[in-house]
Amino acid sequence: MAKWREFENLVARIYQELLPESEVNLDDKILGHDSKTIRQIDVSIRHRLAGHKLLIIVQAKDYKKPADLPDVGEFATVIRDVRASKGIMVCNAGFTESRRVPGSASPGVRPSFLGFHRLANAFRDESRGQTFILRISSSRQRVSRSC
Repeated sequence: MAKWREFENLVARIYQELLPESEVNLDDKILGHDSKTIRQIDVSIRHRLAGHKLLIIVQAKDYKKPADLPDVGEFATVIRDVRASKGIMVCNAGFTESRRVPGSASPGVRPSFLGFHRLANAFRDESRGQTFILRISSSRQRVSRSC
């Protein structure tokens, strides 16, 4: 299996562990409202909250260098096109400073940026007020959770 595919699988497994009540899909296909084309989504998360349907899309980038402004702009376009409630970009190499430039994303679209280590090391579950620590074995790609 390609290294980038392994990274996408690992990110999906982390979200499945963190959000067991949600529907987490790897390599999802969602029709764009504006483009009328099928968009490939690395990881999609569907959740119902207080009767509302939420769609969160995750872009997993297995890069040697930090993700930059063009990556962010392209992802912001996808977020808007599929009408996602939230977009999260996870990059194992982190992000350049230019991705933080105001107006770098489309109006009304505010992606979240997570270096992989931030995602992998801790997660705050706001609904329960608990912090989960994830232990990841890179050799076997296992994810385990402890409170």
